[in-house]
Amino acid sequence: MELFNKKNYLKNGYEVIENVIPSRLIKEFKREIKLFTKNKAKYKNNNKKKEDDFSNCLKNLNNRKTAYQLMQDLRSVKKISHEIDKTLDERGIYRKLNFKSPSIKNGLIVSLPNEELYDNPLHQDIYNYYSRTFIKIWAPLTPVNTTNGTMKLFQGSHKLGFIMPKYKKLKHYPEIDETHAENHETVILKMKPGPIVIFNPLIVHGSVPNKSNKSRFIFGSDIQDVADIPSNTKDKFFSEM
Repeated sequence: MELFNKKNYLKNGYEVIENVIPSRLIKEFKREIKLFTKNKAKYKNNNKKKEDDFSNCLKNLNNRKTAYQLMQDLRSVKKISHEIDKTLDERGIYRKLNFKSPSIKNGLIVSLPNEELYDNPLHQDIYNYYSRTFIKIWAPLTPVNTTNGTMKLFQGSHKLGFIMPKYKKLKHYPEIDETHAENHETVILKMKPGPIVIFNPLIVHGSVPNKSNKSRFIFGSDIQDVADIPSNTKDKFFSEM
């Protein structure tokens, strides 16, 4: 079985890579989340929807933003990043995508049950787009589906190029109207922890809400090639932004 199909990736704008994050790292991450919850759980759980302890803990923290920021650099998250980087190198994926000097920026995306305020509308990941060689990594650390929430993307929509977004539902987050990608097949990702998704940052995608009673955790990476930063500031794509 081919470990990475470059042809499919270029055609569809995304590719699922199997067997990347080992179960031991998923367990380590869950242990760290459990310890965080245990040490911070000084709240009254009056939630009738019986959401998980982590959700109730985070929603009741006065310094929720600080906690969220610190969680980005959990030791287990850094280990997961290293495992993904090693996989991309050892399986020749960097080479196939013409990376010479990969630069990696990681993040942890948390979606609490029945909290849609922070869900992303349809968008392209253009705001940290510095290199012409750029991929996104999206890796669930808990199951993702239409109940637990996930990501939907429009297959092949990266070929539309840069689409000018507008501020519509959210004043702080510009979005893309779905009509731009209506001729592209909608893919709703349904996965368990272990595989990762590599996708083109120009593909049109957005959040599927978490309707369950459990928190959803996603590891994300921006990987760009330092060797492919445009030297000309009048580069076509960058001048449009």
